[in-house]
Amino acid sequence: MKTTHLAVLIVAGAAALTSGPILADQAVRHVPERDIPVPATVSPATQAVIARPLSPFWNEHPKSAEEWKVVIARVADGVVATLPDLRQRLRVKVEPTVIGGVQAYVVTPETIPRRTAIDYSFTSTGAAMYSFPERRVPGRPS
Repeated sequence: MKTTHLAVLIVAGAAALTSGPILADQAVRHVPERDIPVPATVSPATQAVIARPLSPFWNEHPKSAEEWKVVIARVADGVVATLPDLRQRLRVKVEPTVIGGVQAYVVTPETIPRRTAIDYSFTSTGAAMYSFPERRVPGRPS
């Protein structure tokens, strides 16, 4: 019994040692083409995102920093083009500013319901400090 186990172990070890270099010499491993279904275990909204076709730049592989800059600029331009519609749908105003020498944006809703109006001021540590000029908001420290 021990001899059989030892023989199987030796054969398996020899196969692993000899097949490694053969597989390493192959530049490409071919996998048969197949369809991968959208998972049923995610929400319908996530299914819609997964089912979308791949982005047109999915197979782009820039070779230099300059080629990367072109791809990044093209993608950024596409995102920037969607911002006016997004601001309109969310009903917000966006104002560029500089905070501590860093470019930032202040996003302000067109209307803030009176019951949730809170003044925020952020400290350098990132902690929010709340003040309630006219009305106390339930559940918030006073």
